[in-house]
Amino acid sequence: GRERGGEMASKSKERKSRSSAPSKNKQDIVICPAIIDAAMYGKLDELKEIALADPKNLQAREPDGWTIAHWAARRGHLDVLSYVADRAPTLLSAQADDGSTPAHYAASYGHDSVLNLLGDRDPGSLMVNDSQGNSAAHDATKHNRLTTLKLLVERCPSLIYGMNKDQNRPCDFAVREEIKQFLKESEKASMVPAVQLQNLAKETRVLNAQNAVLAFYCRNYWDPIDRSRLVLLKPPANKEEHHMEWQSVSAEFLRTMSKANILAVYRFQDREMHDGFISHRDQIKAACKDHWSEANMEKWVFSTGLNMEESLRSTPESAYPFLSHKSASAPYGDGIYLVREASLCSDDVVSLGDGTKQMLLSRAVTGRYSVGKSGMDKPSLLPSSNTKTFDSMVDNVAEPMTFVLPTASHVVPAYLISYRD
Repeated sequence: GRERGGEMASKSKERKSRSSAPSKNKQDIVICPAIIDAAMYGKLDELKEIALADPKNLQAREPDGWTIAHWAARRGHLDVLSYVADRAPTLLSAQADDGSTPAHYAASYGHDSVLNLLGDRDPGSLMVNDSQGNSAAHDATKHNRLTTLKLLVERCPSLIYGMNKDQNRPCDFAVREEIKQFLKESEKASMVPAVQLQNLAKETRVLNAQNAVLAFYCRNYWDPIDRSRLVLLKPPANKEEHHMEWQSVSAEFLRTMSKANILAVYRFQDREMHDGFISHRDQIKAACKDHWSEANMEKWVFSTGLNMEESLRSTPESAYPFLSHKSASAPYGDGIYLVREASLCSDDVVSLGDGTKQMLLSRAVTGRYSVGKSGMDKPSLLPSSNTKTFDSMVDNVAEPMTFVLPTASHVVPAYLISYRD
């Protein structure tokens, strides 16, 4: 595979070092060596010309899955990566065949300005693990990048607790005493004890750090004093409580809404509603038996609607914040429509009087799903069953972006995000 440490003398040597990386059979892969080379050597004008000729070239990949974002991060070409962030933001967290992201290489080579750009434009990109379970913090520690490690921990404190597949945390790779001391002090200062995050991971088998943090706070960090059902979180700049929670919520929102300006994030608190959701989730999990997959059957989803804040602040008997669509307004069947990415429902957001917009991030259990069609009032029957149906409907089974849930028990509000475009 491709080494994340040490300089390589030439382009040919770099290509040779990558030739052993296992390639995957991929359909519709974009091949454009010219734009890869432009990114590799920081030739921004050349890269722009190639992209202008055909925007799809921005999505070009090498045989081992590397993108132009990987090369820009690896070589520290900040101007190239900034252009990529504007034109193809999903590349900021793109994974190569070995699971590595641009952040892994920026951390390995100490390109702090690149990591700052990644953190500003796609905070979640700093928290993705490679196929061996290593995070950018693991790589920064391996290559003795103390300032880089400090930057990562400042932005994503939970990284110091992440274990790879060999059960090693970043501190297990520390050689220099100052790095060992920094990680030790950071662990003491963190709001979330390591044992709690590790227990959560074992219990729920959450696949990435961001979702682990959200699930953790949704259940364990509710304010027992504030009974308004919406608790204002503190942004990271304040260095106070909820730092990691605010960062995780904003990262999921900004992943596809990079130009938005978040004004406030509120945590929704209703123990009875939350416990009801968990109970329903466990019923679906039991019904799925060996087919249950948390990665595929439980999602963080977005929605919008009128008077969401008023509805969330009211008593449980008041109007529910989720809208149920039927007939002509329901292209994938009747039910509650929720989307995987914030940008997919941004056009439906109605601005408040002062220009503020609001979107709801919720936790949903989708269970087993099938493609829905207009006019369907419930999911289709399961194969070889005359009575049991799928749990929900989607727009596309292979890569669903829109989920249609039959009842409100499938979803529970988690965070209300106020923002301006």
